[in-house]
Amino acid sequence: MNYEIKNSFIKAKIKSFGAELNSLQKIENDFEYIWQADSQYWARHSPVLFPIVGRLKNDSYFYKDKKYSLSQHGFARDKEFELIKKEDDFIEFSLKNDEETLKNYPFLFELNISYKLEKTKLIISYKVKNRSEDRLYFSIGAHPAFNISSGDF
Repeated sequence: MNYEIKNSFIKAKIKSFGAELNSLQKIENDFEYIWQADSQYWARHSPVLFPIVGRLKNDSYFYKDKKYSLSQHGFARDKEFELIKKEDDFIEFSLKNDEETLKNYPFLFELNISYKLEKTKLIISYKVKNRSEDRLYFSIGAHPAFNISSGDF
């Protein structure tokens, strides 16, 4: 599902699939700041990278003597997030471990991502909660693509 938050200055659209920002526009002139996912070049907008950023050698790792597979940038960008809270200028999503994630990432976690508009700023917050007593290994990142032409920089 695609959600919109806005204030007097800017509006943002965020998909629950991947909790991915897919639009950030200035209300005054509808200028779009986010790349609009042309599949000829790159079919994403601003994916969330979790539980890894980058690529593992051979897309695999060992944990407690067991081999696991994890593709580049992890799985969060390809998972449906749960909507936790929605206000005019704020939205929060959550992703928890499930049977599918545990096959490739044997950790109990909860990842919350929120988007908040404050005047002309978009503030994105990430919170990772360890839902077990074991150590939780992860990295997290953002991979935004911006809508600029070669003459804009």
